[in-house]
Amino acid sequence: MPKELRRRPSRPNYAVLLSYDDQGEDDIGADIADEADSGSEFSPGKGPAQANQEDDGNSSGLSDLEEDEDMLEGLSSSDVGNAAVKPSKPIGVKKSAAQTPRTSRHSAVVLPSIHHRHRAVPLYRKDGTVQRLLKKPRLFHPSELALTNSWSTHNVGTRVAKAWGYNVGPGPLWDLLEDRGWYSESMKQGNGADENERRPRVYLEPRIQSPADLILLADAEASLYRRKALNGSLEPQPSIKCFFGEYGNQQQKELHRFSRLAMENLFPQSIAHVFNAGAPVWALDWCPIHPDDRGGLSGKQYLAVAPLPSYDYSPQIGIKVARPNPACIQVWSLNPPSGSHVKSEPLSHGANSGFMKCELVLCIDTGPAHDLKWCPLPSNEPINATYSPRRLGLLAGAFEDGSVSIFSVLYPEDVLSEAQVAGADEPAYVKVSDPLVRLELEETACWSIDWANSEVIAVGCSNGNISSLDVSTTHHSFIKTGCIAAAPLPTYYSSVHQTAIRSVAWVRTPTLSPTGELTSDDPNVVISSSYDGLVAATDIHAPCSNVVYRTRDVVNSVCYSPYAGGPISVDQGQVKVTSFAPSMLNKGHAVIEPDGPVWSLNASDYHPQLAIGVADGSCRTTNTLRNTRRGGTVPFTSHIVYQLDYSRETGEYRMLEHFLPKEIEKVIGTKTKASLKAVGAWSPQISVTRVVWNNGNGLGNASLLASATASGLCRVDWLTGRWSKNRIPYDGIEGIRKEVEADEEMDEDSE
Repeated sequence: MPKELRRRPSRPNYAVLLSYDDQGEDDIGADIADEADSGSEFSPGKGPAQANQEDDGNSSGLSDLEEDEDMLEGLSSSDVGNAAVKPSKPIGVKKSAAQTPRTSRHSAVVLPSIHHRHRAVPLYRKDGTVQRLLKKPRLFHPSELALTNSWSTHNVGTRVAKAWGYNVGPGPLWDLLEDRGWYSESMKQGNGADENERRPRVYLEPRIQSPADLILLADAEASLYRRKALNGSLEPQPSIKCFFGEYGNQQQKELHRFSRLAMENLFPQSIAHVFNAGAPVWALDWCPIHPDDRGGLSGKQYLAVAPLPSYDYSPQIGIKVARPNPACIQVWSLNPPSGSHVKSEPLSHGANSGFMKCELVLCIDTGPAHDLKWCPLPSNEPINATYSPRRLGLLAGAFEDGSVSIFSVLYPEDVLSEAQVAGADEPAYVKVSDPLVRLELEETACWSIDWANSEVIAVGCSNGNISSLDVSTTHHSFIKTGCIAAAPLPTYYSSVHQTAIRSVAWVRTPTLSPTGELTSDDPNVVISSSYDGLVAATDIHAPCSNVVYRTRDVVNSVCYSPYAGGPISVDQGQVKVTSFAPSMLNKGHAVIEPDGPVWSLNASDYHPQLAIGVADGSCRTTNTLRNTRRGGTVPFTSHIVYQLDYSRETGEYRMLEHFLPKEIEKVIGTKTKASLKAVGAWSPQISVTRVVWNNGNGLGNASLLASATASGLCRVDWLTGRWSKNRIPYDGIEGIRKEVEADEEMDEDSE
């Protein structure tokens, strides 16, 4: 008897259940394939006619992506990426008689193609108004501010981003400056538009450190913290001979330790200063000052500089030095010209640009600093306080003893003697016995740090781990007891990299409540770069980290830009901007390819200009919001602020500046024989080891850029932007901010 086969049950029609038209299997696959481009580099090539059609679309302005941007404008960070497109209905396909009534539509995320243009999508909304400048700011002068529409106002963010593309100068456009930084403390103040609310004063308790813990050192005692050789013996401080001035007509100047030079005397229109810290500098940072105290200081700015003990000193990664290990932190000031009463060479001051001066040297026993960051919010005590000494700010650093230590830095005027206040060149040497907070991990050394706000610090360790530290509880314990508290325990500690973490940066964005409202919680995402070539994003509330990208190179620096909406780091020698917005799908683009390895990157909360320190001795800037459209008339340029050279034969330096802007290819990475360039080796003394914008002293000081080199020469520049063809789009800044009606269809390539 033949065996009967089991009857096959009927299969459900999933096309009907998902409200698709009843079509053949081949037709469904073709519909899905034509619906959106996956952007894969391994997808089959297109025909010549189709490729020409795509190229024509890109050259004509990519109108489809312009529509996508208008669609995404006004969405919050949680909504971006949920935008749906209506699938096209295949022509000539009949409906099935068994089809159920359609109850929903198939939604698909807008996927960028391989020709996708990067869009700088902000990661959070700022409802209401923000402050902007009414007049061009002047150094040491108060700024005139007005309220305007924020970037979250309908279509204002698109206009502002396009307007920034017109910037062809080395610095920011003062017309477009706005504060996009976010700190959780601002939510407690109402998150208003005024700087006092967005960046409130923190740690208001006075007398954070006892004057008995500060000891003024004599010259003989201070010599232990000046310069020390590897064998421990004291060596005389050598001077630096460097050529400055116009190319072909340069003058040699000899700069001793703490000497300074105003470039205004060599270039009449220049606002720049050069000073000698006495040894290679690995870290420096601007001190934030509260807006109510800037007038009392006459616009004076403070800069913390951390030099190494000597020129032949080589830090070892992960090796902790035993305390006490003498080192120092220098506090320099940029003073207005009215206070020029120092006894030095005539070129040390400028008639309009003021002068630099080292006012205070903190003598510490923790070893030299690998990283140095002031508290990002103003922590200075009021300038009109009746008690003395007053606190200038809280300074945190990762030191060679493997610890993260936080010091209370005093106003230099409160510790200087009468002779030093009268104009002596030598600063005051202050011995600090113990820091306010000291974090030490037994199995590793702390290598890099970054503040999330005034309370939380992220720490990158030499074993590849990331740690998070809450210093608020330790500080309040010190206020109550008056004693240094025990070492605090990390609130987060997890392995992220395989080697030492070179740089960390917080993504300072607010979190959302279940109802969709902004909260005052601390940021929870940390970006890190390491010697293993990995750039990672770590959510401290998640069990593991996420890979942003991996490169076959050492990634020395990473920073977060609120204008770019994501991290900026180095990928195969190119500086790459990556967007964290869901609509960008973690895509990015290269903005510049320097001639040497990148040592340092820094972005500002006030503008999209990126500062880059390179090993070839150049300090560069470029615009991260430049127009990426192909065939645009506005050039994409990079600027060399200065170039430092060194002669091995004579041991002399040369600093060149006033370079012409260099136009960069719209699409970096497509090299031809004519664009190929040679790379070489440079003297380690000329490396620009650190660059930092003035990021906490208001819109009026956002153009100040400080940089440090391995020679010990440091520089402060006042950089400004320039409109392309001196033309402001949208009929002026009022039209950009939608304060008045302006042409919506203005083409950025129009003459």
